[in-house]
Amino acid sequence: MVRMVNQVKNKNMYCIKKQIPIYPGLLALCVTSNAEDLYSEFTKESVNATGILERTNSIHAHTLVLNCDDKICYTVLLNLDDELYPVTPGDIAHEALHVVNFVFSHTKISYSLDEDEHAAYFIKYVVDSIYEQLNILNLKLN
Repeated sequence: MVRMVNQVKNKNMYCIKKQIPIYPGLLALCVTSNAEDLYSEFTKESVNATGILERTNSIHAHTLVLNCDDKICYTVLLNLDDELYPVTPGDIAHEALHVVNFVFSHTKISYSLDEDEHAAYFIKYVVDSIYEQLNILNLKLN
C-alpha cells in the first residue's frame, strides 16, 4: 500500500504539497526533527516508492516519488535536527536536482549539459518552493 503524503500519521512530522506548474504531479515537503519519524513513515515496509528510504545511521535529506491522491508526488524529506549532518542550502539544491531528474524521467524529457537552461530554471523553482514551504511551516534550517 502506498502511504499518501496527506495521510502521514506522525504528529511530529509536517508535510505540505503543491502542484508543479507545466508538469503533471505535486511537489511535497515532509519535515521532522527525528529520523525515526521518517523511517516509520517512509521505509520499504510502509511505502511503495521510487528512491526508497533505506535505514542508515543518520538521515537528513532524501527524495522519494510517491502516490498522493492518485497523482505522482515528488517528495523531499528533511530531518532538521540531525546533529551529525545538519540540513544546509546545498542539501536543498541537491534534493532539488533529484526532483528535477525524477520529473524529467517520468515525463520522458531529456536534457544535456549543453542545453541545461530549462533544468536550471526548474531547479530554482524547486529550491524556492521548498523554502516557501519551510516558511509556511514556520521552520528554518539550522
